[in-house]
Amino acid sequence: MYMKKIITSLAFVYVALFIPAGGVEAFEFVESDVTPLSGDAYLYEITYEFGYLNATASLPVLTGERAQTLPQITYDFVTPTLGTSAGIVLSDAPIVNGYYQTVPGKRTQFTLFVIYRHGVSRVAVPAVAVTSLVHRATTDNGTRVMTLTPGQLTAFQAQLEN
Repeated sequence: MYMKKIITSLAFVYVALFIPAGGVEAFEFVESDVTPLSGDAYLYEITYEFGYLNATASLPVLTGERAQTLPQITYDFVTPTLGTSAGIVLSDAPIVNGYYQTVPGKRTQFTLFVIYRHGVSRVAVPAVAVTSLVHRATTDNGTRVMTLTPGQLTAFQAQLEN
């Protein structure tokens, strides 16, 4: 019984000191928009806030593929498309070692911009969805790679309003 109490206490201390607090509160979808730029080009915007209570988060500036280094943010079109796209994340957060860095206890706003060109007029404009948001969370006890789950990313989409 005594050993079980010690193990339970150590587990609590580990969670309290190392795992970034905030969990679900660490991020929030704010808004999205799609702006037609020309007959075959569109600008997608997905805005979100991110920040841990007791940890610094390092978040991506550029979009990427899963094989690239972490942190990363990836997006995909909800329906298959033959067009081309490029994306970047903009924020007022400082860039440290190539990644945006948040301050513990404060949420910072980020906007993913995706430019898409389908090359053919009168084609249905596909919706864009964030497919992964991998980041680093750093406390006094170390750094962990964290990711939002597909369920947490459900709202992170942009679709042209008809």
